[in-house]
Parts: sequence; C-alpha cells; structure tokens
Amino acid sequence: MDVRRSLGSLVVLGVVVGGAAAVTAQEPTAPAPDVAPIDLLAGPYDDLHVSAYAAQVPPQVRVLRSAVDAAGFAQAAWGKANDALHIDYTREQIVVVAWGALRFAESSAGTGIDIVLERAELHGTTLHATVRTVIPPGPGIDIAADQPGRTWYPSLFFRTPRTDKVVLDVVGARRHGGAPDLVHVRRPDLVVRIGPDACPARERVTLRRLQTTATEAPEITVHDAGGETHVDIAWGTFGSGFYTCTLVGVLIDGGVARLHVRAENRAIVFDGGPPTRQPGLALLLPKVDRVALHVERVGIPLDEGVRDFVPQEDARLRVTVDTAALRRSPR
Repeated sequence: MDVRRSLGSLVVLGVVVGGAAAVTAQEPTAPAPDVAPIDLLAGPYDDLHVSAYAAQVPPQVRVLRSAVDAAGFAQAAWGKANDALHIDYTREQIVVVAWGALRFAESSAGTGIDIVLERAELHGTTLHATVRTVIPPGPGIDIAADQPGRTWYPSLFFRTPRTDKVVLDVVGARRHGGAPDLVHVRRPDLVVRIGPDACPARERVTLRRLQTTATEAPEITVHDAGGETHVDIAWGTFGSGFYTCTLVGVLIDGGVARLHVRAENRAIVFDGGPPTRQPGLALLLPKVDRVALHVERVGIPLDEGVRDFVPQEDARLRVTVDTAALRRSPR
C-alpha cells in the first residue's frame, strides 16, 4: 500500500501502534505531527518477510520500488528472475540488505552468520528501520577467499508500504581484515547509517557446547580454568516454542569482558521439535577479571510465573537486562 494514501484509513480503523524504542538515534527530521508512528513489527503488520536469500552481489542496501528495479537486481544477484520479488510496487517496496561474500571454515560457527530486522516504523512517508548484522565468535569466520571453507552471501529482504524515503541504521558486527562491508549512504530517498563494530574481540572468544541442566530459571556462572575464563549462560527449561541466545556484541578491554546477548523467543504454530528446550550459551574467553553481560530480551514475555533474566551483580559478574523490545501480542 502507498503510505501516503493509506495512513488516514489506518488511523480511522484504530490499528495504529506506537513505535517501539529505537536502537539508535533517529534521523534529525521530526516525524509528521499529524500521524503517529506505525510499528510494522507489531500485528497486524508483522508479515514483512520476503523469501529471497543469498544475493550474490557486493555489500549494498537497495530499495526496490518497481518491477524493473526488481528484475535488474534479480539478474545481478542470481542470474535469473526471482518470483519472491513479484509484489505490487504501486503499493509496496522491498528493502534489500546484502552483505556480500563471506567465507568461513567448516569447523567454525559460521552457519550462525545472519542479518536480523530489529525495527521497522513508518513516520509519515518515511520508513525508519534497524537491522543487526551478526557474525558468531571464534576463529575461522570471515576468512580470505583462498582459504578452504564455504562461502555464504548473507542477505535480508523485507517488504513494507511504499514510502518516499528509507532511513536504515545498521548495528552489530562489522567485517574485519579489510573485507568489503556496508557503507554509509546519504541520498534524498535513502539514508544508511553504519554503527561501530559491536564485536571487535569476536576472534578471541570461542563457543562451547552448553552442558544441559535441569534449571528452571536463568543461571549465569563465571569461573576460571586452564588460564581462561568460562561463561555459561543458561536461560532455563521451556516447552514448545522458539528460544535462542545469540552473542551479538563482545569487547574485551582492561580485564573486563563486555558481552551483549540477544535472548529471543516466539511462538511456533506447528512444533515438531523436542518436548523441552534449554537455550543458552557457553563461552570461552581469555582470562578476565570481570564480566559485564547485557541481555536484550526480544520476542514475547514468558508465561506468568516463569522466571526470565533479571539484573544481578557480584564480584565477577554484572548483568543488565533490556526488555524494551518485548511485544505484548504473540507473533
């Protein structure tokens, strides 16, 4: 839908949802005073996914606003047409975030490379969005093209109402070693702002297998062994649904490891998985004096009576929790 023609009807229908807190600073231009921001990640406007993947193009952000744009991009990305890009471009647009070729060793955690949509809001005729680029910790990821391994083309495609302008904030991991990366863009119809690297120390951290426990509540432990620091983050024990913990930020400096973990849950309509889930992370760090863990809760609140992450502090560990991204309606 063309947002310029449809915002008024959305307000009349009473389905305008207040925007969620932004991850990064907003564009200085104030939103239109007569139209409330619309959170496109809150129902009923949360079906933004476009089933297109692995665009084999250099790192770039594109906004496809016509069938001609889409056909040209598909030819460049896959060498053929892609039906997933066939939408009504008089009413909608597709935002593309393509990260280029990223190579990883078979023995690494490279399959966890991802681009995640964290915010999508309409402010008048401007779309404000935030995406997070994720590169898992450990060696063997984002290696040179001449090293043995696999090549992946991380890409994110999402559709929104057609707008005059898109303002996109990119947060998370940046490429290392001079590899091509997304860059700042400032045009009348597209602004791309690149945040600092959230994972400058990711090569110094190793993911281990979390030993399952019977804990019903979150349990975080820090201990030293073999000249290294072990951090175990267990979220608890859950039934059906999707639950995951992802390390999206790591900085080690002055004897302190600053870790940013994204803990996400959502309902699953058809769940053929195991009867219980025990999500968490086990991290091996160079020896540090203290761990500062920031947990960002994403998804929906846990059922009443089920314990979630809470702030805590002791001599070795400080935990802070951000619940701003929790949504009260099921996704």
